[in-house]
Amino acid sequence: MVRSLKPHKLDPDDMLLLGINQRQLLSVVYLRAAEDSVSAPSDDAGYFLIALLAVQIDAQGQGIGRRMLDLALNTLDENRDRKTNANSWPTLAKIESTNTASQRLFRSRGLTYVRQIQEGLELWVHP
Repeated sequence: MVRSLKPHKLDPDDMLLLGINQRQLLSVVYLRAAEDSVSAPSDDAGYFLIALLAVQIDAQGQGIGRRMLDLALNTLDENRDRKTNANSWPTLAKIESTNTASQRLFRSRGLTYVRQIQEGLELWVHP
């Protein structure tokens, strides 16, 4: 199971999305800021859970995990394109055991490395 799906209030500049679990799966969590919604219920942190997808990317950045992550990022891009204020999409990426293949994949999708939060945990942002 994912350790924590509960979103945290994020700085406006921190935008990517992901939780991690014990098996080193990359769990993609789509969140939407509460102020952008008209009627959907939100949690205490003020975000809406849009979708959840767990993927695993091998050392070469291939396989089903790669295709699923591509699909997840495509969906995120499509949703961002339809919003008037795309910056309201919080995208917090927490990546365990990040390798060069996954780093290349993230960069190829427009994500930017921000900082290492702790060992094996990095923050990437989507502008």
